[in-house]
Amino acid sequence: MKHKVAIVSTVKTDYAILNKFLNYHLNVGIDKIFLYFDDPNDTSIELIEHQNVEVIRCDEHYWSKYHERPNEVEKRQVINATACAHNAYEQGFEWLIHIDVDELLFPHNNIKNVLKNITSDAVRFNLLEAVSSKVNYQHIFQANIFRSLSDISLIKKAQRLNCHHAFIQNFYFRGHVLSKLALRLSPEIKIFGIHHAELKQKEITVVATDLISLLHFDCVGFDDWYSKWKGRADGISVMEGMRDIRKMQLDLFKESYAKGKNALLESFIKLHVIPKNEMAILGSLGMLKKINIPSELFLTLKSTSL
Repeated sequence: MKHKVAIVSTVKTDYAILNKFLNYHLNVGIDKIFLYFDDPNDTSIELIEHQNVEVIRCDEHYWSKYHERPNEVEKRQVINATACAHNAYEQGFEWLIHIDVDELLFPHNNIKNVLKNITSDAVRFNLLEAVSSKVNYQHIFQANIFRSLSDISLIKKAQRLNCHHAFIQNFYFRGHVLSKLALRLSPEIKIFGIHHAELKQKEITVVATDLISLLHFDCVGFDDWYSKWKGRADGISVMEGMRDIRKMQLDLFKESYAKGKNALLESFIKLHVIPKNEMAILGSLGMLKKINIPSELFLTLKSTSL
C-alpha cells in the first residue's frame, strides 16, 4: 500500500498517557508506531496490545551496536529515529514522523492526502503549544487552548495591552519553537534528528504545511510540570543545548524546589497559567487557538479519521 505512514518515539512515561498517544494516532490514520523504550524494563511494555505497535527495548544488547548508551536523551533519540528510518523503509513505509509522547498530530485534512501531494523530502508541521488554563488536569491531552507562533510585533502589542503573565521577557512559547518533520523514507537517509534530518548525497528539501498541526502538550498541569523538571533537575533526563528560556525554567524550578510546595505552585502558575482576561486579548490577536479533540479518539480504535 502506498503512502504508508509511521511514527517513531523514544518513550519513558506512564502507561495511561502512552495508551492515549497510541490510540489517538492510530485513529487519525497512522499505520504503525515504533516505540523505543529508554528503560528496557518499563512495565508499560507488557501492557501494549496494539498490533500496529512495534516495541524496541533499548537494553545493553541494543546499545552494544553503538558502542555505548549516550548520556544525553537527545542523542539517544536521534540514534533511535535514524535506525527506525531504515527499518521502516525496509518494511515498506513511505513516511516516518519523529515526535514525543507529549505531542499529537492534528490533521486538518486526512494525513495521507496531505502527504501524497508533497514532492519534497520532508514536511514541517504547523506548531501549537498547549496552555494550562488551570492547575490540575486528569491528563495532559485535556488542554484545549494553544499558543501559535507570533512575531515580535504581535508580542509587543499584547504587552502594551497588559498581557504580562503570558510572556517571560519576550518569550511566548515555553518549549521548542521549531516544529517536527515527516520524512520521506529512502536508503539515502543519514540522520533523522529531533527537528532536522540529513541525507547522504544531497541537501534535504523541506516544505511547511498548515494542514497538519503538531500540538505540543508541554507541562500541562502542575503534576506534569513537576515530574518533567524534577527529572531534569536530578540529572535523570539530561538535556543538551538548552535554550535560554529552558535554562531559566530549570533554574526557577530548582530555586522553588528548595523553598517547598507553595513556592513550586507559585512558579508553575507564573510560568504556565495565563489569566482569563489575558487569554481573551491574546485570542483576539490570533495568538491563541482553541482545539477540541474528540475524547473517543483516545479511548478505542476506530476505522475513521479526522
